Amino acid sequence: MSDIRLNIDRSIDISINEHELINFVDNVLEIIKLNKNTELSILLTNNAYITTLNSKYRGLNEPTDVLSFSPKFSGKYYGENKESEIEEIYFPTHAQMTNHQLGDIAISIEYIIKKNTTDSKLINYEIKKLLIHGILHLNGHDHEKPKEEKEMLSITNNIIKRLKI
Repeated sequence: MSDIRLNIDRSIDISINEHELINFVDNVLEIIKLNKNTELSILLTNNAYITTLNSKYRGLNEPTDVLSFSPKFSGKYYGENKESEIEEIYFPTHAQMTNHQLGDIAISIEYIIKKNTTDSKLINYEIKKLLIHGILHLNGHDHEKPKEEKEMLSITNNIIKRLKI
């Protein structure tokens, strides 16, 4: 079983089965054939905190549904006030990093609720879809170009079907 660390902002009033969610992520990692010792951190948070992360690391001062932070792949900075001309964000290599560290995913539960519903089953489904999305980003998949987007959507739908969510 992978090392999946799940942190939930307790100020958000939602019922989440943590054990089920961790098992779900472990199954996703197995489907995409990642090492059984893969390490992944997941944060379920609110709009205020994800806006802070989005602003700092992407230059977008707005809430979003999911952010992925990889020690291997960099992301694009969209803000106007860049400290340099470099468009991509390069995360530092950690001295204690192992080859099994996949990265970090932050999901705004508040964003999901405001966009969709207060139905806990639908919220849990959206969380799972966003976890798949984040994991695929951490594995180098992107959706900047139509071909990439189609491939990422195909992989996502395949995982959803296989796990029957």
